[in-house]
Amino acid sequence: MNLYAHLPPSFRVLLRSPDEVDPKRRSTYLIAMYGGLLAIVIHITFLLLFRLTEVGPLYTLNFFSIAIYLYSYYLVRVKDHFHVGILIAVGEVLLHQGLAVYYLGWDYGFQYYLLSMASFLLAGRFRNLLLPLTIVGITALLLLWLYFVGQYLHTPHYSMGEPVSSLLYAFNLTAAGFLVTFFAVINELTRRDYERQLLDIQSNLYRAATTDELTGLYNRRRTQEHVDLEMARVRRAGAPFVLAIGDIDNFKLINDEFGHEVGDLVLRRVATTLREGLRDQDVVGRWGGEEFVLLLPHTSLEGGLHALEKVRATVAGLTFEHGGQRLTVSMTFGATQARPTASVDALLSEADHALYRGKHAGKNCVVSAVVEMNSVETAPEV
Repeated sequence: MNLYAHLPPSFRVLLRSPDEVDPKRRSTYLIAMYGGLLAIVIHITFLLLFRLTEVGPLYTLNFFSIAIYLYSYYLVRVKDHFHVGILIAVGEVLLHQGLAVYYLGWDYGFQYYLLSMASFLLAGRFRNLLLPLTIVGITALLLLWLYFVGQYLHTPHYSMGEPVSSLLYAFNLTAAGFLVTFFAVINELTRRDYERQLLDIQSNLYRAATTDELTGLYNRRRTQEHVDLEMARVRRAGAPFVLAIGDIDNFKLINDEFGHEVGDLVLRRVATTLREGLRDQDVVGRWGGEEFVLLLPHTSLEGGLHALEKVRATVAGLTFEHGGQRLTVSMTFGATQARPTASVDALLSEADHALYRGKHAGKNCVVSAVVEMNSVETAPEV
């Protein structure tokens, strides 16, 4: 919701963009600003009407009312005193409608503006509901008192006659109904906007908690959750999967010789290559440093070794330019086949030992916890 964006530029200078306001106070701000401007327009209309009909006290009262709303606008717009500005406006409504019924009587419909107080105050999102509920109670009592006074205990001081009285009644009823609807709509739209922002915040927090910031891959915690979930599926249904650990060869030398900025670039490029080189259902996570864990569901060991070999060859083909120097990288992978009787820790240990053997065998290779593979031709398709 952004009513501000649809206002003419000449009118927009009177308002602060809702985006500049704390989301928790946005409803209060919109109610105070738009409601206050609507009230000023309504009171200017009354000012002209009471001047033409020579209702002197109410003509003077509307000058006072406009000044109050301008001051309320100032408190909200300039001083950020949202609730003080609203309470001053509420006081004006109670005073104005009470005096209007006193001078003109019940038949002109000024009492209907009191009904808008409930939605006005509740939409203002006060931290303590006791205050707005108290004001609503006072408003209800004032409404009852005005009814009995206007109907039975008091003779109005002024009478406008027809058709002015009927037109004024219709105007007041319509304006009060519009205000109630307006406050309710503002409240609902700001509530939805606030909920959307909360969902965005939750989504960002979840992403931050499960994603490695540098590479965009799953972090260790989220990767572990995927491995645990897949292991439970193996024990329940016997669905095979391959678990592998991959490590960038000589990464410390890359950092020492070319700097951590180049090291970070290598990590990001390798992470992208791993992710793009595997299937959508496969999981790739950064386990720590230059080490990655790869999870290949519904895959035999032979098929997993074949997929890892293709990824290894792709990584080995990456080149980096820095300071006129050309840099190539490689990775070593250790892989194992999940078994219902094995624990996750045991599988990780098997893959890690296979990786260790690959490092000592010359690096840039794929090693199985059972068999060693140096060429993609020795491994069948998935």
